[in-house]
Amino acid sequence: MTSDIGVTLIVVVCVGFLLFMIVLGVIRIRAAHQKSQVVTVDPDRPEMEWDNSALTITVNPMEQQVMVILVQESMNQIRSFLNPGFLKHQSIIYD
Repeated sequence: MTSDIGVTLIVVVCVGFLLFMIVLGVIRIRAAHQKSQVVTVDPDRPEMEWDNSALTITVNPMEQQVMVILVQESMNQIRSFLNPGFLKHQSIIYD
């Protein structure tokens, strides 16, 4: 009998907490939705134009050189595998 009351109490508390979290989530979603809908535009002040001056991409020349070396090495490996005499003269070792 005592264990039934304990189990019932735990279930009620858990369900109550779950309902509380659902209500809190719904309130937060509605508040965020209402905040995003409130947009005021001042007709006297025109909107700003997009400024592309800060959107430049700088490439590190050292990274570019490493990439060229890696691509060259990859191409050499592909050529060596495509070479028909490759398997006759070399053995492939897997780590």
